[in-house]
Amino acid sequence: MAAAAKTADAAPAGPAAATVNGTAIPQRTVDNIARQAAASGRPDTPETRKTIVDQLALQMVVADEAVKKGLDKNPEVAEQIDAMRQSVLANAYVRDYMKNNPVTDDMLKAEYDRIKATIRAGASPRHVPAKVIAVADIPRTRSGKLVELAVRDVVHGRPVSNREALANPEALELFADLAELKE
Repeated sequence: MAAAAKTADAAPAGPAAATVNGTAIPQRTVDNIARQAAASGRPDTPETRKTIVDQLALQMVVADEAVKKGLDKNPEVAEQIDAMRQSVLANAYVRDYMKNNPVTDDMLKAEYDRIKATIRAGASPRHVPAKVIAVADIPRTRSGKLVELAVRDVVHGRPVSNREALANPEALELFADLAELKE
């Protein structure tokens, strides 16, 4: 975390929401978290933002203590940090790519047909997906694993437990009320 905080400090971060042990918590970070929370149905209020700042400050203090103890050098921890970094970068790349290269219905249909043919050639027909739908993000756990069961629950209108275990819970909302899934 300290290494990540130092990397973030190298780039201009804009105004700080708070400073913890000389390290700024960028207002942009608080805004992003508040926006994600609002997308999940939580109100964006001054109290919510104060709670976000308090949680980020606590997280920074605890992470700094973990670095002081050398826990960031633990191979398992380092592996998790790398996995999270890769996940964040991959999601950023996909969002950027999709923003700059919108997917047309014809492109989606051609890709669906290609995927279907590939699966049909290598597996039984029951493994062929009924639909392939492009979305901007796919929900993952904090360790980078996909969460198909949570997506299934959202698609079927069921509540999702353990949203707090997700690195990007806002991605679940991309699957709610999709017209393509109701056809």
